[in-house]
Amino acid sequence: MTTEVGTEVQIPCSSQGDPLPVITWNKDGIQITESGKFHINRQGLTIRDAGPADQGRYECVARNNIGYSSVSMVLTVTVPEVSRTGDPFVTASINEAIATVDRAINSTRSHLFDGRPRSPNDLLALFRYPRDPYTVEQARAGEIFERTLQLIQEHVQNGLMVDLNGTSYHYNDLVSPHYLNLIANLSGCRAHRRINNCSNMCFHQKYRTHDGTCNNLQHPMWGASLTAFERLLKSVYENGFNLPR
Repeated sequence: MTTEVGTEVQIPCSSQGDPLPVITWNKDGIQITESGKFHINRQGLTIRDAGPADQGRYECVARNNIGYSSVSMVLTVTVPEVSRTGDPFVTASINEAIATVDRAINSTRSHLFDGRPRSPNDLLALFRYPRDPYTVEQARAGEIFERTLQLIQEHVQNGLMVDLNGTSYHYNDLVSPHYLNLIANLSGCRAHRRINNCSNMCFHQKYRTHDGTCNNLQHPMWGASLTAFERLLKSVYENGFNLPR
């Protein structure tokens, strides 16, 4: 079977026997369990929001206490080379996002540091404001990335007569993967990840770092910010980017 990325795939498989067989599914030799990605019933296997990571050999196994029978198939997921509606708005949106975020940061700095604190909340905000420029850059990059995607969505909505607020809305419908990588690079989200020097054992056994580096002395980057987890399944988000289902 061949399908396009983002579609819902139905792989039929049924069995008969006495006693009634139990059906299990394997993908490339690994058993599949019910999840947000896979749904298993007596009629077959459903794969939601198929992506390149979902292609491979699927095996349906029917088993009872007398024996078992199995059948397999190969799923191929294609990614069509098409331009997305939001691609033309990327450059303008990221420039606008950078300007907006920088204005907000400068406004916060002037409010906190130009004059004495005007309230207990101002004093608390002053203490909480990060002194490390690297920490500020981390937060700035994330804000620029999110704001750019919001602006692209607004631009597209202003130019289209379709509703993009439904549950079927995905960022991948608007912006191609190439431009998503471009946004990440220009915003700073893909900047080189620095690796801290964790040799000062006297310090690191007593204090924890703000970004999680050196908190695990055997593996300094485990649990650190901007360090990806290893995924066992393809990520599935409500909008294709960051909203949980």
